[in-house]
Amino acid sequence: MNLAMADDMVIGDLIASIRRANGWSQGDLADELNQASGEVTLTRTEVSRWERGVRVPQHHWARWIADVGGIPFDRVQESRTAAKALRGNAPIPTLNLPNIAPDPDEAQRVDGVVSGLRRPDAATLDWITDCLARHRTAEDDLGAEPIAPVARAQLNAVIDIANKSQGDLRIGAVDLAAQYAQFLGWMAVTTADHAEASAWYGRSREWAEQADHSELAATALSMQAHHAWGQGDARLCQRSIAAADEYDGLSPGLSGMLRQTSARGFALAGDAETARAELERAGELLQLASDSAKAAPDWLYFYDEDWLLRQQGTIELQLGNFPVAVDLLSTGYERIKSTYPRDQAWIGSCLSLALAASGEVDGCVKVANEIADDAVALNRHAVEKLREASKIMSSHAPERADAVRELIRSPA
Repeated sequence: MNLAMADDMVIGDLIASIRRANGWSQGDLADELNQASGEVTLTRTEVSRWERGVRVPQHHWARWIADVGGIPFDRVQESRTAAKALRGNAPIPTLNLPNIAPDPDEAQRVDGVVSGLRRPDAATLDWITDCLARHRTAEDDLGAEPIAPVARAQLNAVIDIANKSQGDLRIGAVDLAAQYAQFLGWMAVTTADHAEASAWYGRSREWAEQADHSELAATALSMQAHHAWGQGDARLCQRSIAAADEYDGLSPGLSGMLRQTSARGFALAGDAETARAELERAGELLQLASDSAKAAPDWLYFYDEDWLLRQQGTIELQLGNFPVAVDLLSTGYERIKSTYPRDQAWIGSCLSLALAASGEVDGCVKVANEIADDAVALNRHAVEKLREASKIMSSHAPERADAVRELIRSPA
């Protein structure tokens, strides 16, 4: 086994690497560990739980994992510690977020459900649903890298619950799994893993339809449309929105989200008139949402007037209407400052590009300086926009263009 590859692995990934390096199945590894320890209690299912992050191996097994894997015991212990840090004090893997751990009685009950010792119940699903909401907002600040492996482990726990449940409880678990798939799709988009993003969005829609949740299925299509827009595929963007429009009973907030995503697709295709008409309709629906008891699903917590204004700015930028884009994006950038660093980097990068395209070199460089660190750390799409801005300035302000390129140069 290549130990250098395992330096930063949590225990589940380390165990999977040991197994694959030796060409073993999960059952084979369980047999090897039983033979080494002189026990017969370890099963393939438990090895699967370890690898998926649902459970962390007990200290007793660490010695035998090291022995069978041919790696230092300290390395296994470090991986166990890393996995526990992801779990915090919760019965499933989580980031160590404020107030996320349940009280001791609830933790014991949830742990029993997750480990298969208790029957699944609605209260456990409610607690995991709260975990998802907290990790969504944490991802706004931290980006996908620390969140995605935790979310995948949480989804595995939800799938286990779905497979062990019946009736309304199963439907609720499948619905929650669809929400996780949508979240994982979004994170794959932010890290430019486009094939994985498409797969997660497809799975989210499939599970949402199994759960008879039209808003969630339409959201998956909306996110697929956003992904297509980011890939420069106007036709797929528009087709995805048309498919989402087929669902009945959508809230005004989600309907407004569909209209602004549709506007992006038309802007990408160069149809300014239709794009702006869609934006106008999105604004009307947003106003309707503010007066509605069912404004929008919980996962659209970020959707408000400021968010729509920022999207208007990016659409005007795409349409080449640079003065209007500068005005809208300047307002949007000021309103988002010191809140969400990843989104601030994105809007700031669009503003830098609009300023560069308008010949406002000083303004472009000023904003680039403010957002470059967050762009490099959290938002590769923002980095691409800053590269575009530097390219525009190369002919008439080469030194300033070089300064922007230097800001976003990845560390060696």
